[in-house]
Amino acid sequence: MQFNYYTVIICPKCRKNSQVVDHQGQKTIKCQKCGKTLQLKKLKEFGKYEDWKSAQYMRAIQQAKLHGETVDIETLQKNDQQLEKKPRKKQNKKDIILEIIQKNNNKCHIDTIYDKTNEMGYVPEDIKKIIDHMEQEGLIYSPKPKTKSIV
Repeated sequence: MQFNYYTVIICPKCRKNSQVVDHQGQKTIKCQKCGKTLQLKKLKEFGKYEDWKSAQYMRAIQQAKLHGETVDIETLQKNDQQLEKKPRKKQNKKDIILEIIQKNNNKCHIDTIYDKTNEMGYVPEDIKKIIDHMEQEGLIYSPKPKTKSIV
């Protein structure tokens, strides 16, 4: 079984773009800036990360360096926290539930879903109906009791 992880690379051709790569056995990737096809095994990796957020932080740091700027992880985390506190645009309840499950590594206890949606002002009874409907549609399932995952 191959270990999947995220890493950050910088395009050696244009040297203007760093990007997060999800290693899932692929051999090449295209630079998002110049379009050059890059051989992954030949690229310098800036760390290996199990979670997307850590890889995003490293990408932001590398991108800042490419532009002659500096940024630290604490600043990035503070910015993330401030963004999370800002009111969001109205979002589909199904999308909100899927996002909550996704942010919990695709396994989320039902009480966590109810708590997070309750903080957003949604009634638990409505959320339960939506979750039941999503299970019937095949969007989510229960790998174990009171736990939901995305199909």
